[in-house]
Amino acid sequence: MNSLESRRQFIGNGIVAGAGALGVAIISGKRGVADDERRTELGSGIKRVILESADRIYTSRGKELQYNSFTDIDVWRGKYYVVFRQAVKHHPSRSRLVLLESTDLKKWDEKVVLDRPELDDRDPKLLSTPDRLILYTTPFPHDTEVLYTEDGTHWSEPADAYSDDVGDQCWRPKAWMGSYYMACDYDNDRVDLLKSDDGLSWRYASTIMRGSKYAPTETAITFLKDGRCLAVTRGNTNSTCDPVFSIANPPYTSWSYGHGDKYFSGPAVERIGDSVIVVSRTVIGPEKGQWDFPRDPEIPDDDGQRTAVHRFDVETMSLGPPILLLTETSGDSSYPGILPIGEGRALISWHYGNRHWGTPGPNDIWLAQIRIVEP
Repeated sequence: MNSLESRRQFIGNGIVAGAGALGVAIISGKRGVADDERRTELGSGIKRVILESADRIYTSRGKELQYNSFTDIDVWRGKYYVVFRQAVKHHPSRSRLVLLESTDLKKWDEKVVLDRPELDDRDPKLLSTPDRLILYTTPFPHDTEVLYTEDGTHWSEPADAYSDDVGDQCWRPKAWMGSYYMACDYDNDRVDLLKSDDGLSWRYASTIMRGSKYAPTETAITFLKDGRCLAVTRGNTNSTCDPVFSIANPPYTSWSYGHGDKYFSGPAVERIGDSVIVVSRTVIGPEKGQWDFPRDPEIPDDDGQRTAVHRFDVETMSLGPPILLLTETSGDSSYPGILPIGEGRALISWHYGNRHWGTPGPNDIWLAQIRIVEP
């Protein structure tokens, strides 16, 4: 396999980029069930990350489309929304995009937003604006498309999100200082920063990184209190998918870089108070490029993929040791979304459940609430 192939090429070939990892503490509770009476406090230094709850909010086990994955989360007009791909399996298959809606984070209503049997819609991302709830999708093997609703019920037809180049994959848009920004990568060749006034029409702002040194893809961004833009990127130059970190001052045209050496993919990043939180897929185990820590005795064959929550150190441009969200399996998991909800708290959506890559099987959608404890 060519190490410079894009993630979408991995998917198209029925191959998943190999091992690697990140980990130090396990948030486990009762084998995937939140322990409301025993909140888990984890982290290092003078700040702590507290897991306040974790609940399965959706399953379609036993149905034809029971593989639910690739999540994102946002809030719009007083309602919470979680979007995900529902399919037969991880690799290209019959699929559709499902949106969950809730006012209280307890009862969720299900809506099928996009169902195109001829396409495999993947990696959905949400953006809330005053006028619209916007949804982005990358239908394999095409470029990213955008659709939107103005009333929460009726959706526009999908249209190209950004057509400057062939092979674009846009990732996790953000609002900042009256504009919208998102990163867009092109077949492991470069990552651009895009800018928009309305979330629908996008224009080039700068190139975050370019070339085969990192073979970048899947780039999430956030903005720091001082106005700098931070980008976290999955690299595809080796089997551990080493992360790359990029940072720039306004107007975001000159970038400096850092990188890690543990497995990292499908990232989401948010600033929560004074802390920057990165959530990603990771791998645990004894191999090089993996985090190693005590196994959970309740999980058979505890090596494997997990969803990791990191505090990011902006000064050293590095990830802190991870906290692992609930899981009962060592198979296909993660692809999270993060939503800050005030008072140092955030919601995290993610998927897990399928033990075997590339084969039909159940995957469920989960939602956690974390809190950052400041000194």
